Amino acid sequence: MTDATMLPELEPIGPADTARVVAKVLTPTAGRGTIKRRPAVMRLLERHDVDRGAIELLRSLRASHGPNPLRLSLPGRDYVIIVDPDDARRVLDGTPAPFAIANLEKQAALRQFQPHNSLISDPPERGPRREFQEHALQSEQVFHEVAADVQRIVEQEIEGFAALVASMGRIDWEDWVPCWYRIVRRVVLGEVARDDHRLTDDLATLRSRANLSVLASEDEQTRARFRARLARHLERAESGSLAATIAALDTGTVDPADQVPQWLFAFEPAGMATYRTLALLAAHGETDGDQHGTSEVASAAHGSDPEPTGPGGVPRLDHLRAAVLESLRLWPTTPAILRDTTEATAWRGRSLPEGAGVVVYAPLLHRDPDLVDAPDTFRPGRWDPTGFTTDEPGPIVPFSAGPGICPGRNVVLLTCSLALAALTSRLSTSVIGDTRLPPGNLPSVLDPFSLSLAVQAR
Repeated sequence: MTDATMLPELEPIGPADTARVVAKVLTPTAGRGTIKRRPAVMRLLERHDVDRGAIELLRSLRASHGPNPLRLSLPGRDYVIIVDPDDARRVLDGTPAPFAIANLEKQAALRQFQPHNSLISDPPERGPRREFQEHALQSEQVFHEVAADVQRIVEQEIEGFAALVASMGRIDWEDWVPCWYRIVRRVVLGEVARDDHRLTDDLATLRSRANLSVLASEDEQTRARFRARLARHLERAESGSLAATIAALDTGTVDPADQVPQWLFAFEPAGMATYRTLALLAAHGETDGDQHGTSEVASAAHGSDPEPTGPGGVPRLDHLRAAVLESLRLWPTTPAILRDTTEATAWRGRSLPEGAGVVVYAPLLHRDPDLVDAPDTFRPGRWDPTGFTTDEPGPIVPFSAGPGICPGRNVVLLTCSLALAALTSRLSTSVIGDTRLPPGNLPSVLDPFSLSLAVQAR
């Protein structure tokens, strides 16, 4: 094995290229809100199709500099931007060493509401905390043991929501997100938590501070109040909730109240993915597939084959799982997957320095026309939703990958697909502003906050 300390370090790219990467890639990624999205910024990013420019820039720099990571030498911190799909896989597979998931910026952000979470833990503590997450969320199972309860909760909440929005004739984000969070609180914590808006409002406050990462002081009062409310819900361990699954585990030294905030946090982007997928199905899924050259789009909304089922007869909904995954390919909820180098690391005859921030930019992997066929087209048929794989070369990583892959991926897909099934069975929808999701030329950013759907009861 090559000793990386004996190799010359990868040279930084020049000042002009560094400035372009900062302006077109890093600043928009941070500006939208890495932990909680900023609606005004999202609106601007969509209007200017900002991520498309970032993808084009990184492709251009890869063509001129080669496949090695782009090293940016910035005041106080070096970053490397991954531009090669094989390199992306190497980084994601190399967690927690030599690529630490507990990246410095991530630690500074997430400590606001989950300072002991597995995502920002050093390796000795990360092991048991990650193991807890995987056991509680039953990561490798398509159907969690509470799947039938999730279906019941979704059906109950969507029934009332669908009747309400049908009477209004439209859905806006402000209508959807309260319904989604009622589902989330019930699924995670049980019936008593259904209307505990204070819990998720406090979490939203902490997440907004977390957007500032190293620049924000910690709001210890809000965090303590949030944690106390969360702990009370977990202690009740209501039957049919994830809290009940936790109560049945031997958690050892792991305090569930340190790990569950991530679930509540991650379910909001899942709600965005569900809402965007509903819009995609409205724009493309109920038209003739040949009209857009993608017969898979029509099948995403209307699966003709009987669905495989799990415990309690819960349908797997492969066609809708694939549609959600395709939405996440088009608009990844984590555009920048962050790691830190824990040591000098050999890389094609050069070395990456210890302590550098590593950025895997998901939009490049997901929409690079050199890697992905019809990258700007909604094509759920490219997915095998049971294994989260596509027929495209290179990694497409809607839930990250490797040892740091999202442990809640199957619970998320189950909840999203059940919500979409409940919505599409009750409502006929169309996107308000019919030029917003043009077939074959979907925008690189889709702001959910300004996205509206016209609806009718079926």
